[in-house]
This record gives sequence, C-alpha cells and structure tokens, in this order.
Amino acid sequence: MSAHRTVWIDVCALDDICPDTGVCALVEERQIAIFRVGSRERERDGVRERERDGVREPAPHCNRERVYALGNFDPKSRAFVLARGIVGESGGALHVASPMYKERFALASGECLDDPSVRVPVYPVRVRGGRVEVAVEPDPDRSMTRSGRVEVAVEPDPDRSMSRSEP
Repeated sequence: MSAHRTVWIDVCALDDICPDTGVCALVEERQIAIFRVGSRERERDGVRERERDGVREPAPHCNRERVYALGNFDPKSRAFVLARGIVGESGGALHVASPMYKERFALASGECLDDPSVRVPVYPVRVRGGRVEVAVEPDPDRSMTRSGRVEVAVEPDPDRSMSRSEP
C-alpha cells in the first residue's frame, strides 16, 4: 500500500473572494465553504491601518488576512448554505453564522459555538501565488484523475468472462 500524499486542489484566485465573506467550491465532489477573513493592513506613522473596498481606515486590532475552509453543509438546517453565512467574531473566535438558523461555527475548528456536540468538517487551505488551494483526503473508494476530479472506481463484472471477445 502506498503512503498517503496530500494533494492540493486549486480552487480560485484569492481576489475572487471578497474580504469577510465566503464562497462555495465543489472540491473532490464535496461542497466546501471557503472564507477570506480580515483585510490587508499596514502600519503608517505608528497607526495600524487597513484597506477595505479601496478605503483606508484605522484598524482597531491586529486583524491579518486569513483563509479558512469548512464543509458547506449546515447540520442544523440540513442545507448546503454555510458559504452564504455572516462572518463574525465571538469571544476572540472567528465564526460563520449560518444564514438559516444563525448557529455559529468556529472557522478554525468547525465546532458549533451554540451546540458543542455539533461540528462541521475543516479542510486544510493555503494561498500560493495569489491562488487558494484546498487539500481533501482521498476517498479510498474513488480513483483520482490528473485533473484533480474524482471518478467512481468501477469493479470488473464477475459474470463477464475476460477470455470472451465481443464485437
């Protein structure tokens, strides 16, 4: 058996995601909500500034730009909607509030802040060369193609003879 190797799938350009929002991507047949949180900040004359939508404003705290990836399925409403949720912060933890029933899911852990017995999957995500990439564990029942898509592995039909030729 071969050792597992992480495969990073290119999803989109970072600039395709507006700051403090999410988008949904179909990665390896999974709906994944990808969130871009924070803004580009810089310090000028000892004051930390951030730029949002082309407007410079004072940044009240260190809010460096980060990217998170969670499963898009909201287990409370049973709908694929988390990418459309509202990004916020509660007790120092960044979260997304589901647009359905407003349950808050921690972006770092996937834990539901309103019901710790519930959580959504969290996926490794990175930005390389201005592109967002997500890593997903391969499904052992599927085989990966060169394009990064997944196809269902088809087992040979045991009723069909390998020696029989067909026209």
